[in-house]
Amino acid sequence: MPRDSQSRSLQLIAIVGCQRSGTTLTGHILGAHPRAALLDEEDGLYDWFRAAAAGDADGGARFERLLALAARKYAEPATRFISMGEHRARLAPGVTRLILKAPNLTYDWTALADRPEPTRIVYPVRDPRAVSASMARLSHIDFIANQLELLDAHPQTASEFSAERACLADASLSPAARRAIIWRLKSGLAHKFEACGLSVFRFRYEDLVAAPDRLARRLAEFAGLTFDPSMLDLAKAYVGMDHGGTDRTRKISPRPAPRPDVRADAEVLAHAGPLASRLGYAEADAAGPVRADA
Repeated sequence: MPRDSQSRSLQLIAIVGCQRSGTTLTGHILGAHPRAALLDEEDGLYDWFRAAAAGDADGGARFERLLALAARKYAEPATRFISMGEHRARLAPGVTRLILKAPNLTYDWTALADRPEPTRIVYPVRDPRAVSASMARLSHIDFIANQLELLDAHPQTASEFSAERACLADASLSPAARRAIIWRLKSGLAHKFEACGLSVFRFRYEDLVAAPDRLARRLAEFAGLTFDPSMLDLAKAYVGMDHGGTDRTRKISPRPAPRPDVRADAEVLAHAGPLASRLGYAEADAAGPVRADA
């Protein structure tokens, strides 16, 4: 990103955590704010971020192309982007927050802390049984192989979590067990961002869909924005589907709970139970949910 007067006024809000934990919905809510622009995985977010972290000399042009792609999801793109032609765009005046919907930056705490712009971290978590079931339904995505590849792209993280990596690579473990390990690893790294000096807002996806107005207000406050009702009017803000097949215009509401798979759920809790308890799930539900900012 070029270090001009506009870039110095920008702040980044990076949404990290485990896939299927509400990162998409959270991005849509924050990105619907009139002073925000949502940069999504399908826009080329990761290529831009990692090239910028490596000091890519083409960073400014790459960022303009990213913005042009990001504009396509908005019903009224001119409210957030100014087209520069040839698949390039810049941010419209008044846009001060870039929302990065980026679960695959969960291992990039150092790179996020090193960004020139002020950066904050939003970290949704979700019941690991629901996450595992959701992953299982998306059979066309190999979550296990993808996370092994991502870990191997971060050698220090792969070394620190070598036991988890070994379990992910162990074909003798059931898919449910390995999905639980993905959840355990990616839902439990908030402390890494905090250790780098980044502010983190962690909350439960279940609380977001149960009381979206309350959580949207807290998200806006955390992002340094004044709550705007448009944050909850996704049909007005967006068009189309995202690359994961989510209708961007769908109303915010809890989805019916999937029928429990007792055996799979037991395997998930065998590998994810202690962290799930600390986050307010499983047997800890009897003691009440974890605080949204815990």
